[in-house]
Amino acid sequence: MGSGLRLVLDARSDAADIAARALARWLRTVGWPSEDAQDLVFAAREAVRNSVDHAYPGGAVGRVDVDAVVRDDAGVVELTVVDQGHWRPRRDVGRRGYGIPLMRAAVPDVVIETAGPGTWVRLRSGPGPTPGGPSSTSSPNPTCAGS
Repeated sequence: MGSGLRLVLDARSDAADIAARALARWLRTVGWPSEDAQDLVFAAREAVRNSVDHAYPGGAVGRVDVDAVVRDDAGVVELTVVDQGHWRPRRDVGRRGYGIPLMRAAVPDVVIETAGPGTWVRLRSGPGPTPGGPSSTSSPNPTCAGS
């Protein structure tokens, strides 16, 4: 496992956009294919948005942690989004409630854990660059603290 991306964001309305921009920059630095990167950024934005909207309803104070790494052993990007809020099962919310299906449509592997405090979402991309090409080992390890 090489260097990765680590974000610690305040659970605010702009957290998903901050995470998406940072992830897109990081994916470019590791040489991830553009189309696959766009899908991963889209899914990550949904995961962060879900954390902000559902784990911390009504503007409750909290944070969302985002970690991404290229798993050279599997040739995939693995991204986790973790909050310390409370899981809320899906309700009939009209035009809302499509975040998880959208994540599943964008990336091949989505796992959601709700046991204990908080929710943990793991997104895994499809295979990326071949070994010997650009890798995460030469990438920076940026950290962004939302304020």
